[in-house]
Amino acid sequence: MRSEIISPVGTMTKRKAVTEVIDDERELQRHWHVNRGIPVAFLVSSFVYTTIQLGVVVWYASQFNSRVEVVEKAQASSIPIVEGIRMTEAAQGERLTRVEEKLLGVQSGITRIETLLQPKPR
Repeated sequence: MRSEIISPVGTMTKRKAVTEVIDDERELQRHWHVNRGIPVAFLVSSFVYTTIQLGVVVWYASQFNSRVEVVEKAQASSIPIVEGIRMTEAAQGERLTRVEEKLLGVQSGITRIETLLQPKPR
């Protein structure tokens, strides 16, 4: 439903229906646009801020990568040490078993000596 309006100048223009106005506003909202009312300082500061944030992320990632490399090198250098400890541990286990066997022999010898030293009842 369109109605005609006479403008003050005297030309006739047609008025848009309310639904057409709402559709036009929705169409404008769907599309991204930059208005000339945005200050240049805001655009420049936004660009600088974004660039600094990106730089910080890259710096952090490189530092993280460096720390991981240090840990990997330390882990790789500790493998021979761990292997040496395992070999020593196995040898010590065998020696401990031999010492336990000798201790049992010594205990049985002490028991025999004690029985010999005890006075016999009369």
